Amino acid sequence: MKYFCIGIFLAVLNSCFYYSEEIAHQLVLAEKIIESHPDSALHILQRIENHRYFSKEQHAVYCLLYTGAMDKTRRKHTSDSLIRVAVEFFSKNPGRYPEHLAKSLFYQGRVYHDANMSDDAMQLYMEVEIKGQALSELNLLGLVNSEMGHLFQRQNLTGKAIEHFTKSANYFHRVRNFKNEGYALISVGLNYHLIKKYDSTVFHLQKVRQIAKDIRDTAMLSQSLMVLGMAYTKLKKPEAVKLYLQECINLPLDDMKLAQAYNSLSEAYLQDAQWEAARFYAHKALEKGCRINSIYSQATSYRCLYRIEKEEGDYSRALEYYDKCAQLKDSINTLENRNNVLEIQEKYNAERWKNKTMKLESNQQYVRFLLLILALGVVVLVLIFFLHRSRHRQKLLKSETLAMKNEARLKEFLLKRLDVSKELVALMQHPKADPEKIQAKLHALVDKLTFDAADGEALIATVNELFNGFAGKLAARYPVLTPDDVQLCCMIRAGFDAGIMSTIMGIGFDSIYKKRSRLRKKIGLHEKENIEDLMSKI
Repeated sequence: MKYFCIGIFLAVLNSCFYYSEEIAHQLVLAEKIIESHPDSALHILQRIENHRYFSKEQHAVYCLLYTGAMDKTRRKHTSDSLIRVAVEFFSKNPGRYPEHLAKSLFYQGRVYHDANMSDDAMQLYMEVEIKGQALSELNLLGLVNSEMGHLFQRQNLTGKAIEHFTKSANYFHRVRNFKNEGYALISVGLNYHLIKKYDSTVFHLQKVRQIAKDIRDTAMLSQSLMVLGMAYTKLKKPEAVKLYLQECINLPLDDMKLAQAYNSLSEAYLQDAQWEAARFYAHKALEKGCRINSIYSQATSYRCLYRIEKEEGDYSRALEYYDKCAQLKDSINTLENRNNVLEIQEKYNAERWKNKTMKLESNQQYVRFLLLILALGVVVLVLIFFLHRSRHRQKLLKSETLAMKNEARLKEFLLKRLDVSKELVALMQHPKADPEKIQAKLHALVDKLTFDAADGEALIATVNELFNGFAGKLAARYPVLTPDDVQLCCMIRAGFDAGIMSTIMGIGFDSIYKKRSRLRKKIGLHEKENIEDLMSKI
């Protein structure tokens, strides 16, 4: 049975080590390919099931990589629960994991960005930019400047957006990340287009076109050609528009981009007064727009057809196209109003989520504070208890030491007189002693035995120390007592019987009883009350 249990234990231990090593291997593999193949990295992370075998570090790395893979595959973030785990862990070890901390803060900003919490996202991006500059993480600096550019663009701060998109493109160029450089330059060109600087749009998009051809990125190339077509349309250069858009439509495009390209070509041929070509591309754009149910594309196509028929003098068909365009524009306005309402609702929900999160964090901090105060209180109480106990022990030890000392002094005091009494008895019983010597020695012994004032004071002081200030309390309670009365009370408190008192004071038993009787009257003690009990309570 013993060996069976040991075998089970070793098997469980081996299983734990196996899973731990397997998890570490999968995390390293996902981190290695996340930049080039984020879909594959996400698939690897999703296959990890035994989360209970995670160490704290592995859990934080997993949360960081999972959030990063979700972001790179363009999946919208709906919660910050994962990335908060990474941020909290790496924030506690900033010196050990500086790069991981910077990336965690960046992806937390992306989560807030998706939740329309722009201010919080911008604050995190600015912090990441500082950390990225300190670490010389150029790729991360490119990413964070790109995100800052998008935030400024959303707020219609086009100048700031262009500044950050340009910085982003420069950082990506320095690390030879040409794909991200190209998309950053597209954003620069689009923002120049917004402020009607079409020549600057053309300049940057020509760069993108060349980068796309160099890295053979069809999606980037088609987008650059589309934007070039838009810019040349505004510059009223239809030949350039036709050149770039004809190149664009020969690429493998989806129906949405084809509809846009056909509409732009129709506009270009309209500018050249080539009505048949313009009508051909307008109808092709309308066909694609209907297929994908895009009212924006359809409205543009109907507007082109209206202008073509108007120019050719077919006012009946022109009016028909105009009515269809107007109906679609009404639908677009309704849809935009609905989108505005939804955007406001989304911002409201995001604000509620933020407030709820802040309230939860505040409550957690309050609970932690209370627990800390409670723990400190327990520690203080324990310290007070042990301190009091220590002092009490010291006090008891001191009292016991003093009691032993005083008791010894009292015994010495009594034994001294008993020894004198024994010598006196022995002298009286000696039959052959010289009478004169006996008389002289007798006088000396009697002098020793005599209870004088100094002996009385010594007795009072000894009893006072031994019984916690007894004499002082007695004098305070009964000021009518004489020094002799106090001496008698001290003897009673010390537990001396009448015989010991008689020996010490050198008087008979009758005298002792008379002294006790007078003392009872002075302190007002009744006949049934015990004087020894009274003295013990003082």
